[in-house]
Amino acid sequence: MKERNVVSNVTSVSDTSVTCEHEVGELNCGAGVIKVFRATYGRRDGTTCTSGRPPRQLVNVNCFHTFAVVISSCNGKNSCSLTTSHPSFSDPCYGTYKYLEVTYGCYPAKTSVTCENSAGELQCGSNLIQVFYTNYGRRDNKTCAKGRPSSELADIDCFQSRTLQISARCNGNNTCLVSATDPSFPDPCSGIYKYLEVTYGCYPASKTVLSVT
Repeated sequence: MKERNVVSNVTSVSDTSVTCEHEVGELNCGAGVIKVFRATYGRRDGTTCTSGRPPRQLVNVNCFHTFAVVISSCNGKNSCSLTTSHPSFSDPCYGTYKYLEVTYGCYPAKTSVTCENSAGELQCGSNLIQVFYTNYGRRDNKTCAKGRPSSELADIDCFQSRTLQISARCNGNNTCLVSATDPSFPDPCSGIYKYLEVTYGCYPASKTVLSVT
């Protein structure tokens, strides 16, 4: 298995992003990756996103829904755009001017690459694994290419995601074995020499590990 650290100097201090209704916001972790802890849409106070708004649109401060879609769409990315016009954001309080509030952290990311018919291991020491992204296939013609004819490296648009399966087995563990074999993963490109690519983070045990889809 070949493992490369994408970044090793990103702090895990949490931050909060607020995006007013009808506007676009962004979560940004630079070279690190995002982990969302909480995302609510509504209004919880009378001071946030109030500029130019009549008092009647700010009165209800007990109005919010929690939306898992923000968690699933942003986790594992370096940056992520936010909009309150997402179709899953139902209106929790009609007539109230709302905002999207997201609490998140920035973490170092690792990428594990396991060549076809080999086994690899995700490792987080005393911390816990959180899988963000997986692909069994081929995205370039250089990875796991040693000794292989060019015909086995030609298809670089070969994808087979198994994020849910690997997440279910590995998330919350300190270490986790992964295998890049066709019996484990349906063959997305016959005749191509493939590899299993897993991007994951290592989080302190005190943080809740979330399922990423």
